[in-house]
Amino acid sequence: MIPISYIRENHGQVVARLKKRGEKYLDILDEALESDIARRKTQQDRDELQSKANDLAKQIGDFFKK
Repeated sequence: MIPISYIRENHGQVVARLKKRGEKYLDILDEALESDIARRKTQQDRDELQSKANDLAKQIGDFFKK
């Protein structure tokens, strides 16, 4: 199995090698890359929301200390 990071960094080389195996694998590769992009975007959104939740929890804690 090829790590997704390798595929992202060496996309042209991976595509060239997959063309030797057949066109159907290129579709799978494209789908895998699209899924990775969506996953990374979702993770980024989740991290931002978690950060906001942590900030709010800190503010609430500070409020109750007063």
